[in-house]
Formats: sequence, structure tokens, C-alpha cells
Amino acid sequence: MNGHELAQRFLEANPGLQVGHAPPRPEPASHCATPVVQAGGALASLLMHPSFVPFEQLYRKLPEEGMFSATPQRNFKFELGAFQVPGQMTFAFVDYSFRVYRLSGAAPGDTVPLESGRLSTLMGFDVTIDAYRKGNLQYQLDPTPIEATKEAYVPPPSAGTIASGSFGQGGTRTGIAAIAPSAPPQGASQVQFNAAPFARSAAPGGAGLSLMPQRSERQGPLPLPFTYLVESNQRVQFQCTIFKSIPIPLAFFEVDVTGLLIPSNVVASLMHGLRACHPQGY
Repeated sequence: MNGHELAQRFLEANPGLQVGHAPPRPEPASHCATPVVQAGGALASLLMHPSFVPFEQLYRKLPEEGMFSATPQRNFKFELGAFQVPGQMTFAFVDYSFRVYRLSGAAPGDTVPLESGRLSTLMGFDVTIDAYRKGNLQYQLDPTPIEATKEAYVPPPSAGTIASGSFGQGGTRTGIAAIAPSAPPQGASQVQFNAAPFARSAAPGGAGLSLMPQRSERQGPLPLPFTYLVESNQRVQFQCTIFKSIPIPLAFFEVDVTGLLIPSNVVASLMHGLRACHPQGY
């Protein structure tokens, strides 16, 4: 086969390269979603990977005498439970619940859960990860008086700002240059003044307005997922603070925590696949 025949066959196999023929344009990329059907249907989404280890721990503590004589100035604070995540593992903190039990009175040793919300103006609970409280929380455990001014429109208190003046102008006194006066310090409003004593009820306990009321539900919107990723060797701590004396006999306090223990490299791979992907040009 000579060179002329070889070139002729090449042009027949690639008609777009012939003289007078424009090369074909590449088809635009499709942005339509591609349906995916997993093998096994919906069952595949319910199967747990063997590297995931179910985790649940239940902690219970008996009451002590100091709980029945606590005051806002002398809180009774205790650790209800705590655990440390094993090395090379990550804890997917899925859910938790606090409960307080009282004596039923029907039989010796028989206990029943305290009604949700009861004693919520006397005690509260707190959850921290390595002494860090994740969340934008504010619980007014102590009711405050009704104010005519709407709290949403009350500006935060300010100590005032010092305006810069011109030195050497306007006269000096004892060698000190006169500085243009600033606006006077702005004190607390009546709403903030009235709320301050209630916000300090649990201040000795350290949680302040982040102290969660006595209830079995966790923090945050319940219909939405609640999952903290706790790294290896970090410590999860559950605490209770009693800032007013308990007027009834209690049986014990309880916290139940559930989640998953997952190898850290598996979690890193999962989070890599969850990264937000934006199309080019956005």
C-alpha cells in the first residue's frame, strides 16, 4: 500500500478532516440527574457496614444531701456520666436523653420517671465535648417579668467609646491635652437589668443560660439529624446543675447516650465524599 492509498483510507475513516468539512463539535455535558438503583433496593440503605460499631451507655447517679439545700449562690453540680473516645476511632454522637426518677410510693424500691418539665426551674443539664459546648443555646430556666419594651429591639449595653480629639487645641490643664469628650456610657436597659439576676442563677455552675431544662429531649430541632463527630481521645461529659433546693424525694438521675464508633480513616473518607461540589462558573 503506497502513501496515497494510506492517506485516502485515513480521510475516509475521519471525514471531519477532509477539506470543506468542519470537525464535529463536542456534545455539551448533560446536567440531568442520573437515576441510581441500588442492588437490593431499599434494603441496601438499611444495612450497617461491618466497621460501624453500635454504641450506647447508660449512667445513673443517686441523689445526695446537698441537692436539697442548693441555692443560686451555692449550686450543687455533679458529673452524671462521661466517656473517652478510643484511639483511632471517631464517635458519631447521634442522640442522648436525660431523665430524673422519683419514688413511686406503690412498693419499696419502685421508681417512675419524673414528668418532663417538672423541677425545670430548679435544675438543668449540660453536654460538653472536651469542655466545649457546641451550639447556640439560650434557656431561660427562671421566668422573667413582662416588660413593655420588646427584648428584640433592646440594644446591648455599651461602655461608650473615646473619641479622638486634637492635642494642644482647646487649652491644656496641668500639661495634659484636652480630648474631645465621647458619648456617655450607656447602661443596661430595664429588660436587661431585670433579666440579669435570673441569668446568674446557674452562673456558679459554669453553664449559665446554656443550661438545658429538665426534659428527656435533646437540644436542637428534633425532626432534623443530630450528629456530632467526636474525634479520638476526646471526652464527652454530661453534667447536672441544681441551683435551687429540690422539694421532693428523688430516686436517681439518668442519662442515656447512643451513637456509632467508626474508624477515623473511614469517617475521613465519608466526609470527603460529602464535600459540596459547585459546577464550574458558579
